[in-house]
Amino acid sequence: MSTALLLAEPQADTRGFLERHLTNDGFHVVDAETRPDLVLLGDTAALDAYRARHGDVPVIVLGEPESDTVDRVRALDRGCDDFLAKPFAYEELLGPISQNREREVAHFAGPFPS
Repeated sequence: MSTALLLAEPQADTRGFLERHLTNDGFHVVDAETRPDLVLLGDTAALDAYRARHGDVPVIVLGEPESDTVDRVRALDRGCDDFLAKPFAYEELLGPISQNREREVAHFAGPFPS
């Protein structure tokens, strides 16, 4: 089963690049009407709105190049699950996506039998 990703990136060139690569890697990029498994959010100002709408869905913030430690800490304090500052290598994004997927699988699988 492929992971449904909501890609909320305001920069069209970045959004297009990520959508192509994520789709080629087997992810299902969904629109805002579909409940995603993970949100990739390119605007930290919208974090609270996405949290209110999607509740416990993990959010990875794709921060602006000028993001500093304070921006990262604030985003994490406001509920994002990970933060990557642009520019980043596409491969850097795959790590947090995989980690969130593994957490979800472990959550639904429950505790290991003894």
